[in-house]
Amino acid sequence: MRPYDQKIAVIIPTLNRSESLHEALQSVTRQFEANPAIEVIVIDDGSTEDLAPVIQSLADGRVRLIRQNHGGVSRARTRSVDETEAEWVCFLDSDDVVRDGWLETMSAAASRGIDLFSCGASLVTAAGGQTYARPYENGPSFGNVTALFLAGTFIVRTSVLRQVGGYLDGLRYGENTELGMRLGAFCRESKLKVASTDDALVHINTRAGRYD
Repeated sequence: MRPYDQKIAVIIPTLNRSESLHEALQSVTRQFEANPAIEVIVIDDGSTEDLAPVIQSLADGRVRLIRQNHGGVSRARTRSVDETEAEWVCFLDSDDVVRDGWLETMSAAASRGIDLFSCGASLVTAAGGQTYARPYENGPSFGNVTALFLAGTFIVRTSVLRQVGGYLDGLRYGENTELGMRLGAFCRESKLKVASTDDALVHINTRAGRYD
């Protein structure tokens, strides 16, 4: 099966980050050729800024904006999953960017029938330095899967995400780690396919304050 036969939804929650949102979206849309079946859902979690011009400037119907009253990043992501019919979903924060090859790598994993796939990431630290994170063997609470659970680093089959219940609403931090525990354990128990690459395909800004 060819990579572009797999529909993937990239979900980007945001709150008053129009400038960084534009950069994040550009990093994704310039890779659309790697998978024409992609869709991008920007979920506006109660911004006071008007984010519509950012979406309109891209002039691509595969990028759409939905809005909700402010409920936090976990609720925004879950709302977006409810809005998509894509077979796979991945998440990106609105102040991060993906590197060339990210979408192609994620699409290729989906085409191979992988249920949970992750990649490495470069991290800009609070001090302005840069470090590197790679998928690693998590402990028993994660089903001992080798993965990296950060926004932008993993793609998961939508049906699997829904079976484990999605993100836990109300968490102010650690929501990806908590989700990773349930995903990893479920994949191990269900004998699902898990794979990863050490390639750093996401650039994550850890300096910016969380909007929650």
